[in-house]
Amino acid sequence: SAADDRRPSAPAANDDDPVPLRQPSAPDATVDRYDLIEPDTPYIGAVPIEPPRPEGQRAASSSVRASPSSVPDASGAHGADAGHVESRASQGRSGSEMAPSAELRTERLSRALKRALQDEHSAVLASIRTSRGRPELAEVLPSESDHRSSYLAIVLAAFPDDEHERMRGVVRPVVNDMIGEVRSAVATALLLSDTSEAEVSQSINGTYRLWRTERIGPVAAVLVSAAVVTGSS
Repeated sequence: SAADDRRPSAPAANDDDPVPLRQPSAPDATVDRYDLIEPDTPYIGAVPIEPPRPEGQRAASSSVRASPSSVPDASGAHGADAGHVESRASQGRSGSEMAPSAELRTERLSRALKRALQDEHSAVLASIRTSRGRPELAEVLPSESDHRSSYLAIVLAAFPDDEHERMRGVVRPVVNDMIGEVRSAVATALLLSDTSEAEVSQSINGTYRLWRTERIGPVAAVLVSAAVVTGSS
């Protein structure tokens, strides 16, 4: 008709014309718009516009993101399981702190015995310097029973209190041998009447140095090993 002839016709399509951009669908609270972007998804600036997806696909994507157990942590555990792994590791660390290793206990015992020998060495030399003439063994060292008891207490202090009664019979022979050798060497040095005070002190210095540098380490290791064997039997 004449009216149709007067109506403007639509412009012819041109291959060079830009393709209209698809507009984003209604926002979906359960779907992140950066998820599963298809290769042909158009962009406005740097923000992708996601085409609508089927409901089943949205639910699957949402359930994956909502499940923390599906994401492994640094240890390889998943979600709540990671907490159990950390808890077990913490328990292991606590146990190791409560029960020192044999090497650590040997080192601690060795240091304690070396300190005791150093203090005793200084006291012996002080007694020799301040005494009139050549002192007797009883003047520079305690009685043999007190001497042994003091070192026995040092050794037992390296073990838990509830193990002292069991350990007493194990460590006493080792302590007695050690104290016997130290007392014998000091007594021998004091009995050398034809030597000067400096020579006596030098001999005593050699005795205590030998024990601190070479003998105490093996003695401490023997004591700790005996404690481990006795405790496991």
